[in-house]
Amino acid sequence: MSERLLRVGTTYIPVSNVELSSEWYVNKLGAELGYKDEDKAILNFANQSIFLVKSKENQSSNFYDIYGEERFSITFEVNP
Repeated sequence: MSERLLRVGTTYIPVSNVELSSEWYVNKLGAELGYKDEDKAILNFANQSIFLVKSKENQSSNFYDIYGEERFSITFEVNP
């Protein structure tokens, strides 16, 4: 097989407020805002596209492992 994965293209993150969330990612993590409307924002950083998608309150992309521990589906490593 000669095909290879080039990169993880897009990660979708549920948010309740697209405006505030996109500002946070831009100001705190240095993301570049590529597009924004009332339902979603497209951020580019760390060679990846992050879609902030307006969702219902208290949505999470986390999951529970077989021991009942909540796990994150994505984490960020940043410079202090």
